[in-house]
Amino acid sequence: MKIAFAVWGSSVRFKNHDERWSGQSEYVAFVHYLLSLDIVTTVYMIGKHDKFYPDNPKFVPYQEGKYPKADMAYVFISQGASCISTIPGYRWAHATKELPVRRTKVLGMAENYASMVTDYLNTTNIPWVMMITDPRYVDNIKPADITNHPAIVIGSAECKMGKWNHALKYLPFKDSKNLEYKNFAGTPVQYAQLQKLNLFKPLDFVPSRRKLTRFAIVLNKIQDYDYRRKQAAIWLPKNVDLYGNLEIEGHTNKFVTSTDLDIIFSRVKYTLVMPLYDHGIGKKWLTFKPYEMIRLGVIPFIHPDYDQDNRFAVDVNAHHNFLRVANKKELEDKMMYLDERGGFRDAMLEDLQKKIVPPKKLIDYAKQIVI
Repeated sequence: MKIAFAVWGSSVRFKNHDERWSGQSEYVAFVHYLLSLDIVTTVYMIGKHDKFYPDNPKFVPYQEGKYPKADMAYVFISQGASCISTIPGYRWAHATKELPVRRTKVLGMAENYASMVTDYLNTTNIPWVMMITDPRYVDNIKPADITNHPAIVIGSAECKMGKWNHALKYLPFKDSKNLEYKNFAGTPVQYAQLQKLNLFKPLDFVPSRRKLTRFAIVLNKIQDYDYRRKQAAIWLPKNVDLYGNLEIEGHTNKFVTSTDLDIIFSRVKYTLVMPLYDHGIGKKWLTFKPYEMIRLGVIPFIHPDYDQDNRFAVDVNAHHNFLRVANKKELEDKMMYLDERGGFRDAMLEDLQKKIVPPKKLIDYAKQIVI
């Protein structure tokens, strides 16, 4: 099977394979996953990337203006494709009081990192799987100049996409004023365990069995949503070790690299996992955080709002009821319980670590659409 791969709106930086905050770790892990499969004979890069790509005969670097013939494509959507237009001047803007009908301009990020992906998908009309690793892309603006609707959309929750008006036919540039559009709102998003992509790459160190910190948490700011800040004020113990860029009154937060964060948390006993935000699909969308913590030897207690579809519950099975906490007192009581029963804690953690595995069946989506 010949597969095209792209990140719609970003370059792929193979050098930054450990960079989780930007999604690079997931993009690189997925490329290596494809290359590891016997059924995959070729992986064509569609879009820009750095020179540190895999030295693998199956891997074909991006060549500007080239349109390789693949069987299907896997495409992550990223920030640079979260806009209405990606191809410079292709679409037309309506007249306003100040301006006449005119060809659209596009953001620099879209032109540099999304336009070639849009053009490839439209020109080849290749069947493709859209991969969403951030819940905001489910409802955010998406390109209207795409004409090849994805055959399958996958993510970290089962839901439906919001409004998405895009063109139906890829007309020549000179005729693009005549584009016809359709609203594809309600396109289903299938749960595909994408939150586990980082599990494909094993840790490059052995986590410490000696725990120096009882409780720590990572909280990053999600746009201007205030949900996490309010929840942190309710849940966090005093003098907690707080990491990330979300400022919480009464606490000092630290921002460190993913690599440093792994080393720090390998010496932590407990943490709390909460949703990115509380509206829309925020409470259903799974993140890498609980899996990341288990791998590092941290017990992740689960906020009552997190994982409303109980997907993580399926992964951890019998331990879910213990990890789910209803309030701050229950969190403290359960940490105290484990403090007093170190053997029980170690046995539970060992079992949890056996249960978390990467999503090895993602190639099945290609099989569904390749005839």
